[in-house]
Amino acid sequence: MLTSKPPFQSSTTDEIYRRARNRDYEWPKPESSRYISQEAKDIVATMLEEADRRPDPDIIVQHDFFLSGYVPMPAEITTKLRDHPPDGDKFYTVDLTSRMASHNMQNLQEMCRVCEVGPWNSTQVVHKSTWREVALEEKAGLTPIIPLAEGIVYRPYEDVSRERNLAQVPSRPPPRPVSRAEDDGAKTQTGTTGLLRAPPQSFAAQQRAQSRPTKPAAVTRTHTPEDVSAPSASGAMRSRSRRELPQSSAYNSHNLAFKATASSSTVTARQDKALDLSTPKPIVEDKKPVPQKIQKERPAAPVAKEAPTGSLFGSSERKMAVPETQPDSVLDRLRRLQSELERALNSRSMAIMGKTPTPSPPHIVVKWVDYSNKFGLGYILNDGSVGCVLKSIPGSAKGGKTVTLPPSCILVREAEQHCSRRRDPGYPDRHQIVPMAQAVQFYENNGEAGLSTVFVHPSQFKISVSPDGTPSKIPVGRDIFDYRKREHLILWKKFANYMMAYGRDQDATADETGIAQVPASTKQAMPPCDVVTFYQRIGDVGCWVFADGHLQFNFPDHTKIVLDATGTWCHFWHLPQEAAERLATTGELDEAALDERAVLSYPLQTLLNFATKPAIRPTRNATRKRPDINPMLQGIPAANDFRRKVEFIKDIIKEWVTNGGLGNSNMDREHRQKWMGYRETVHGGPSKHVWVTIGARWGDERYCALVDPKKPGELGGEVDSKGST
Repeated sequence: MLTSKPPFQSSTTDEIYRRARNRDYEWPKPESSRYISQEAKDIVATMLEEADRRPDPDIIVQHDFFLSGYVPMPAEITTKLRDHPPDGDKFYTVDLTSRMASHNMQNLQEMCRVCEVGPWNSTQVVHKSTWREVALEEKAGLTPIIPLAEGIVYRPYEDVSRERNLAQVPSRPPPRPVSRAEDDGAKTQTGTTGLLRAPPQSFAAQQRAQSRPTKPAAVTRTHTPEDVSAPSASGAMRSRSRRELPQSSAYNSHNLAFKATASSSTVTARQDKALDLSTPKPIVEDKKPVPQKIQKERPAAPVAKEAPTGSLFGSSERKMAVPETQPDSVLDRLRRLQSELERALNSRSMAIMGKTPTPSPPHIVVKWVDYSNKFGLGYILNDGSVGCVLKSIPGSAKGGKTVTLPPSCILVREAEQHCSRRRDPGYPDRHQIVPMAQAVQFYENNGEAGLSTVFVHPSQFKISVSPDGTPSKIPVGRDIFDYRKREHLILWKKFANYMMAYGRDQDATADETGIAQVPASTKQAMPPCDVVTFYQRIGDVGCWVFADGHLQFNFPDHTKIVLDATGTWCHFWHLPQEAAERLATTGELDEAALDERAVLSYPLQTLLNFATKPAIRPTRNATRKRPDINPMLQGIPAANDFRRKVEFIKDIIKEWVTNGGLGNSNMDREHRQKWMGYRETVHGGPSKHVWVTIGARWGDERYCALVDPKKPGELGGEVDSKGST
């Protein structure tokens, strides 16, 4: 009202929330044409406080602001004021006479009596704090899950607390007029007190204080009642003081949060059937870890900053353990993989061909969206499956609280085709979030115990459609575990919609002849070969690890290497030889070369020695011989810098093994791995390179820095980096 614009207006919703939380606002400059009195600035600063420091309405009406100008009567406040400024000089008078001040006081007192507020009100009305009622309701575990289940009716906390002898919401003390002695006493104090406490020493607070009045407020604050002790809560929930209540997270700000209301019937069921869930710890500010020297021996597991306190899966669900996903088993597999890569790199001849058949084309990631600064990674596979790998994020719990859920994965087969047909009126599942013919696969990272999975029938998320064709919302499910899956699936949908809007890479699996191949759909095997369980970005190189152990590395020259879990077989997506040589020489890549990419599928040892001529030796076994490579293909691996890329992959895996687990990379500024090979340098300047993990054994990290493509070994300034989580 004072400035004719929103006080926290910003370009993004997150920035608006940040400014509102920090009370980061600015008044118009004094030289502007808009006059705002010091009393107006002071009352705004007085009310923009934490809830427990905010003055009561009875105290607010005693502020000098209400007597700094003419106080109109109700009859003068008409709808005409919406379009025209008020008439009369009295509305614009700044220097008030004693008679005008007395008249304004009479008007103010009369309006307060009509509104039943302030010390001049003859009828003493008992006021109760809404925020304190909500806090007590939450501490007692009475906040229901929204939307309310069918047949549940909300009952106010005041009624429920009286029935169960819980703590009552304290009433505010009756208002009292402020005397001049109190005003004088406030002026003699050495520091700012009461309503004008010293602002916090943040930059936003300092900016805010620049336009704040220097004189003490004309009124003093009524003492806020002491926080009442939390009532005993049922189940495994511990009591906590109000200062421990967790802040809202970024996850809740994306339409996946509960809103605070209460329900007596829900509480009854909640106390009879309490979950064994602990309350999450207060949010701790991330700090960049102190660089430490990498130990040669396997280091001890560090203590997690915030261990998971909840789960996606309930005790009644049929949960299956995914074999070979325990961190120790993965580490043993990585050791064997490292040894095989070193052996292949040291070999100087192609691998001997035996009776082992050529493996089927692997599942690869052809499109992805990296949202690792908040949630994780979404991806589309070459068979049309859509999945996501999520970090440890907050989840809903009973009583309106949140718990920390472990890292998880979701996969929905045939989802790409399903999403593309949502506007097809002839498609029966066009209103559904997932295709109704495929189970939704949920995976959960249980730490040292490995992954577990639950396959959920899509009917659990089936959206009902009204006769007029209007779809309803996704069902909330039977219990809190169903609701958490629903939250995760909504997040999966956001990833899928984003990737579908921006298309996908046309990197279909193809052999050396360029004929596209797609993995044949088979029954679900364990461990699955189509579920990404780990993601790492090393500057501008991407790495995906699948549950069955096969790995995919994408390089900035638009090539990719896919290795099987043992490291013996390799699929290499490459540029045409001429385009690769031109990129290495000039730093420029023709867009047409991207459409001409193909794949070579051979044993890794053979690809490393593609141009080597096999020795002519007599052999007794005709089935065991080295392959004859088409001369037109022999120069492709070398032109695409294949050997250096395999050496880079070997160094990454060696670092994981040295540090004791998948994704355990040294990310301090001096030791970050950097790809020094070919990339485009002609049309691009410095860009943001990211070092991040999702699903690392001992926690994830994220760092960003600006890097000039012409100097890939030199890091520029750090950009919005985060430490361990």
